[in-house]
Amino acid sequence: MSGYLHRVNWTKLPDGRQLTDVASVAADSKDQIYALNRGAHPMVVVQRE
Repeated sequence: MSGYLHRVNWTKLPDGRQLTDVASVAADSKDQIYALNRGAHPMVVVQRE
């Protein structure tokens, strides 16, 4: 068992934005998630609510 958990709809993105074919994911010390993807907006940053 790995330390990762697949979770569908884990965040809400602004209207018209979506994560498409994610190539890499990282987190920083402020718990922000960075997702590099091949969509119209290649870098998506998700902050804690």
